[in-house]
Amino acid sequence: MKDTLEIKLLAWVALILAVLIGIVGVAVQNTRQAVAASDWVNHTHAVILEADALITALHAAEAAQRNFLITGHAWDQESYRKAFNDMANHLQVLKTLAASDRRRRPQLEVLEPLIARQVEFDKSLIQIRQDSGLEGVKTALTTNSGRLTLLEIGQAIDRLKQEENILLQQRDQTSQAKAGTTRAILFGGVGLNFLFLGLLFWLIRRDLALRRHTTATLAEANVTLEAKIEERTGQLAKTVEALEIENLERRWGQASVERLYRHGELIINSIAEGVFVVSRRGNLIKFNPAGARMVGWESQDLTGRSLHTILRRVRPDGSPLPWESDPVFLAMKQDRELQGETAALCRKDGVILPVRYGCRPMRDSDKVVGAVLTFVDLSPPRPDR
Repeated sequence: MKDTLEIKLLAWVALILAVLIGIVGVAVQNTRQAVAASDWVNHTHAVILEADALITALHAAEAAQRNFLITGHAWDQESYRKAFNDMANHLQVLKTLAASDRRRRPQLEVLEPLIARQVEFDKSLIQIRQDSGLEGVKTALTTNSGRLTLLEIGQAIDRLKQEENILLQQRDQTSQAKAGTTRAILFGGVGLNFLFLGLLFWLIRRDLALRRHTTATLAEANVTLEAKIEERTGQLAKTVEALEIENLERRWGQASVERLYRHGELIINSIAEGVFVVSRRGNLIKFNPAGARMVGWESQDLTGRSLHTILRRVRPDGSPLPWESDPVFLAMKQDRELQGETAALCRKDGVILPVRYGCRPMRDSDKVVGAVLTFVDLSPPRPDR
């Protein structure tokens, strides 16, 4: 139970830590996203400021150029050149800021050619001023193409600023949503941890109450168990005594069986006739020394062989007689004895002995499991016997 409580406590602590880690992870991620959104907001403001600075520099350049076209003074020429350089610098900064966002590229692709066309127009006015004087400039300005280009540039910059303001609103909404999500996760995680702590406290109290109840139950069970142990001890003592007596009687019975078996072996081995025991399938299981001498086989070589190894059985046409047609098999099948039957016994050296045999079925629980065959040699005595 102690291990179970420790496992439960560790599991709850691990769960609480997992929730805290999740809250911290979400907070860190949202903080990073908020910082990124703030950077984008600053970046967007920078694009808007550069767009305003670009149009301001363009108007300043146009005003300085107009002064030079009218007066032709060197300081006015220097002023408009400086103003055009400022406009080029603002355009380059705007291109650099917009390069990180492909949504701004279409507006720049429209704005940059317009500014280039306006610069070319302004350069052409300077050249006309140098070649044809003020009257030529007046004639060129009457076409109004420069004013149209400035109007188009202003409209392009206004569209760029409108898109940047829309981006500012979207990012502001995203930042507010992220902040709301972060607050919800933080409050929800803290509340969930308090819930887990309450459940953990309830679990500890329940386990302690269960421990006290289990301790009291075990104390009562120990008293009952001691009484039962004393009772069982007395019963076991009597049972052991009875088993010892039964074991002694069993050993005596086993010794008697072994003596009977040895006596049976002595009786079978002392019989002068050949005694062979065969199974129901016709395999030789056991035979006495007289039988072994009669057939000239060793016990380990003959055991397990077919009865037809030593008992010659042939049909009238000379073919081997199958075991299912053998008289010994039929006698076992019909549960009857054979007496005074004659046959030819084959020795291991190939000598054929005329014998007379008898067959008695062996029964086990009223079931024939084999047969005992006894053979008497009918051949005349040989000098080597």
